[in-house]
Amino acid sequence: MSVFRPDGPRSPSASPRWIDRWLAACSELVELERSNPMTDAVIDEIDGRMIRIGDKWLADFASCNYLGFDLDREIIEAIPEYLDKWGRTRAGRGCSAAPRSIAQIEERLIELLGCEDALVIPTITLIHLSVIPVLAGDGTIFVDNRAHKTIYDGCQFARARAARPSKRFRFEDPDDLEQLLRAGPLDHAPDLHGRRQQHDRERAGAAATSRDSRVGTTPCSTSTTPTGSA
Repeated sequence: MSVFRPDGPRSPSASPRWIDRWLAACSELVELERSNPMTDAVIDEIDGRMIRIGDKWLADFASCNYLGFDLDREIIEAIPEYLDKWGRTRAGRGCSAAPRSIAQIEERLIELLGCEDALVIPTITLIHLSVIPVLAGDGTIFVDNRAHKTIYDGCQFARARAARPSKRFRFEDPDDLEQLLRAGPLDHAPDLHGRRQQHDRERAGAAATSRDSRVGTTPCSTSTTPTGSA
């Protein structure tokens, strides 16, 4: 991948443009490919926890199957029966109809965990988008700055609902988290999207100023006087 870099230094006062952010992202991808040969690699064969990429066999430490169920023979052998009975169907709850097998899983989880209720959500993305806004309510979320992207997505969704801006603390640094918690008013701590929010506020303020100049509003008046057709 080749990356275009404009000649000559940029003015330090120049505001970031989308093309600059895109070029910076491309540069980071190039560096990632250079420093990590496994980036976007294709696995040709697996043998237990060993994977073959090209002619190299490697130990797989990057699986997302956290409980190791991906290679569990009992589960693998049970899948054909469920496919024959239910087909390749959706496995969600709450938004649409779900097969009886999902309700059975939830009943088994309630029994196993000794809890009042259980909800099976099929993907980690949907879990974060569904659960984080509920847990946050109108409060503040503190997030490890290396947390999974879908956790950040859940925080953004929570913010759109009712939550305050999320606060980001340094990776595996409980002291930094404690400092944020002790900082006083939470709105004064550095938030998750501080720069972007400040940029959005400035744009919104400029738009409001432009709008008010067109419709003839005053700071103490809520009425408008049209100055022409829109």
